[in-house]
Amino acid sequence: PLTTISAKLQKIELAEAQNSLLLMSTFRAPVGKRY
Repeated sequence: PLTTISAKLQKIELAEAQNSLLLMSTFRAPVGKRY
């Protein structure tokens, strides 16, 4: 049970990290290719 819960939490954290990366890239795109 604990392992499944931790696995779900890791998946959620991974998805959130990917979403934040997508948001950051979309915000940076119009500004310029400096980064």
